[in-house]
Amino acid sequence: MFDSIGFIGAGRVTRIMLGGWQHKGVDLPSVYVFDQSPEAINSLKEYFPQVQSVSLSEVASKALVFVALHPPVIDEILTEIHSHLGKHSVLCSLAPKLRLSMLQEKLYGFDNLSRCLSLWWLLYLLIEIAIWVVHFNSSFTTRQKY
Repeated sequence: MFDSIGFIGAGRVTRIMLGGWQHKGVDLPSVYVFDQSPEAINSLKEYFPQVQSVSLSEVASKALVFVALHPPVIDEILTEIHSHLGKHSVLCSLAPKLRLSMLQEKLYGFDNLSRCLSLWWLLYLLIEIAIWVVHFNSSFTTRQKY
């Protein structure tokens, strides 16, 4: 469905998602990551050498973009990336507390948005079961959600 995946943030959540897909044998498209910390990128590449480190604007231009950052820094990042998001890109926030309406406002009306909230992610680490709740913006059709 997506020809590229971008992650803004190379920390724990990104590692968990990539690790889950790797464990399940998912054949991913090219994966691109931006993080201001070279140490975070290097640590992620130790586990996933196929990950490519790129600029923030490059990551934002990918088909599926995950924002895997702590809420205090998201505002600044959203302001920077809104002009780089593609018309058909989908941005998925992994941060708690940010409703879709808040994201859309900060992205100047961009509406291909979703939020993913992990339930019991510690349980996933222990027994390899993940339960995710995904909320889509109203602009998505039922077909696009699946």
